[in-house]
Amino acid sequence: MFRDPHKGRGRITVVAHGVEAGVWSPFGIMNAFELAQMIRGEYDVSDIGYIRLSVCYSAAGEGRSLAAWLSLQLREVEVKGHVGPVFCNFDPEAMSDLRESVSMESINWMNNYIGHIVVKDGVNYWAQTFKNGQLIKTSLRP
Repeated sequence: MFRDPHKGRGRITVVAHGVEAGVWSPFGIMNAFELAQMIRGEYDVSDIGYIRLSVCYSAAGEGRSLAAWLSLQLREVEVKGHVGPVFCNFDPEAMSDLRESVSMESINWMNNYIGHIVVKDGVNYWAQTFKNGQLIKTSLRP
């Protein structure tokens, strides 16, 4: 999990293995409520406008998905999840450490770079964004 600037506000990216309506963590399977508690424990959410879940199936089930439930826990925050599998080819802990030691210009460059290294493989890349439990955007990138 790491924080970066996005559209003038903070964005948190969560990278984890998805399980039905939750994520796998070293602490066990976490549901949306537990994930929200963890995020609140790590970050000042008053400055967060966006959460990106790089988590397989985090938007599967639409209104019953992890992304939808997380957006109910963290009101006024847009939560983006994925209907299918997600493949990432970077180490989130290394990215987080790197972000803490570089300039804002470098952070903006890395933010653009990360957007290109999350594999979006046609049929399976289908993202949905939720706010206050409501679907507000669907993205399909062939």
